[in-house]
Amino acid sequence: MAEECKHRQPQLRINQKIVDAAKKVVDLPNVSDSLRLQCIEIHKKQTDVVSTQTLRGIYNTLRSAGQIIFLHEMVEEAVFVPQPVIPPPRNPELEARIQKLKIEEENKEYRRMTQNLEPRGKKAFSFQEDGKTYLS
Repeated sequence: MAEECKHRQPQLRINQKIVDAAKKVVDLPNVSDSLRLQCIEIHKKQTDVVSTQTLRGIYNTLRSAGQIIFLHEMVEEAVFVPQPVIPPPRNPELEARIQKLKIEEENKEYRRMTQNLEPRGKKAFSFQEDGKTYLS
């Protein structure tokens, strides 16, 4: 069931410092094609959010190129974009069992609430006896 959960990368809104860092990465040689494409999208502002994985790639590339850059300064003014939680689909067998247990619990509760409504040991009400007591 844990395999069905989708892990999503945290994302941040792009700020000017991230755009400047992405521009520097685009101009560097020996950058992976995927990172270069992501940096071009950031630089051209085709996207308004960036994943933390991409930020880490930009940071590591610039550091390995000898540039002095700090990750905390890059994300200083960026806003964290919360991701919605997508729960995994429930097991149909589990759902059927839960429904069965709910029905059983409701029946037990109903029996508990109605156990004192029918008097034990007393006979059922009859109009004939009621009429006799009225006439006398």
